[in-house]
Amino acid sequence: RATRDGGLSAYDRVVDFATSTALQSRGENNSAAAAEKLAESRVAAVPDGIRVYAVGDVHGRADLLKRLMEKIRADAAALAPGEEARLIFLGDYVDRGFQSKEVIDLLLSDAMDGFTPVFLKGNHESAFLEFLGDASFGPEWAKFGGAETLTSYGIRPPRSKTFAEEWPAVRDQLTEVLPLEHRNF
Repeated sequence: RATRDGGLSAYDRVVDFATSTALQSRGENNSAAAAEKLAESRVAAVPDGIRVYAVGDVHGRADLLKRLMEKIRADAAALAPGEEARLIFLGDYVDRGFQSKEVIDLLLSDAMDGFTPVFLKGNHESAFLEFLGDASFGPEWAKFGGAETLTSYGIRPPRSKTFAEEWPAVRDQLTEVLPLEHRNF
């Protein structure tokens, strides 16, 4: 990705540095052919006998998550004997949708008994936690869906999402109603 001034983004500079460092450690120069060879050596694959279900970007849609979980269950029921199913949730469970609380309730429930799910934290969960620690982050969080998450917990977001002085009271309300299991999750 290029920056506005045409230079490399921070992400691309890190990737270039990591690739260059890896090539140097292998005694190779930084040629395109060597970089391609390195990339090919890092191809990820799921081992035979394992089926992975990866679910990401639920964004407060418990209704859709329930339907998806039913489909995963049905598909996993048809696995061959000895085949193993793994369920990985890639984060972004909250924000944007008005069912964020219900999504967390569902993920904490026994709805996927028989699976040992792996839950990764997404940037939306990080923002939620940042708001719990610093109410002044509220206006920023609201820009990408935090207001909908508040609503799912029965809390009215500030009328003006940009006025920082209303957010401490909202954060205090959220802290009061947020189940400990949700915070730990």
